[in-house]
Amino acid sequence: MAIRLTSQEGVQLGMEARPVYWIRVNVWSAALRFQHWANVALIFILSCTGYYIMDPFFGPTAGAEQGTGFLMGWVRVIHFVAAGAWLILGLTRVIGAFTSRDRYLRWPALWPLKDKEDVRNLGRTVQFYGLMRDEAPLYLAHNPLQQLTYTGIYALCAIQMATGLVLYGLNMQDNALWRVVSSPIHWTGIPTIRLIHTMIMFFLWVFVVIHVYLAVRADSLERHGGVSAMINGGVWLRRGAQPVDAPGLE
Repeated sequence: MAIRLTSQEGVQLGMEARPVYWIRVNVWSAALRFQHWANVALIFILSCTGYYIMDPFFGPTAGAEQGTGFLMGWVRVIHFVAAGAWLILGLTRVIGAFTSRDRYLRWPALWPLKDKEDVRNLGRTVQFYGLMRDEAPLYLAHNPLQQLTYTGIYALCAIQMATGLVLYGLNMQDNALWRVVSSPIHWTGIPTIRLIHTMIMFFLWVFVVIHVYLAVRADSLERHGGVSAMINGGVWLRRGAQPVDAPGLE
């Protein structure tokens, strides 16, 4: 049986009753879930192709009897197409942060520290992840540490997009617009931009590993279905629980 509940901010959350102790709350919209998995796919493609461009560790080599073929060309094409799709995805994310009706897509969701209690809850969450506390403040969506981390990741991705555009602009120096876009290379040198671009790629993969570990760990300890929520959109709460970010939930 499905019922509708309203948070303090007037946002309706679809809830599905379950026997006695647990209720299911629809939190993540289809748009947000699409963006999440599109990011996963595009970052994976960009990382694989980018690494090959940096270090072509397989395929025909220069001087081979049959020639080198066009393998590197295809890898670069895939990289550029995926980069274009990632830029469009990033642009829609920025637009959605100011226009979306989904509270979790809007920009306030990226900055949870609105008062002293939020700061205290951030500290409690850090202690929980550091195994210094048995319980963390209950949040329906992302807790303060997660939100701040994702905000930092968004910033890194923006830098990654910018450095990618700078490097891409090197191929079109006869165009005034691309000369302007690639101008930072003339200030810092090509190796510096490439190093920043590469280091962010590795950092994103470190984040992915930690993110998956913490998501599975939280799911195992809190039993809220957070991992599957990025597929079906819903999380589980114990009946009567009062999340910090949805105080009107009953």
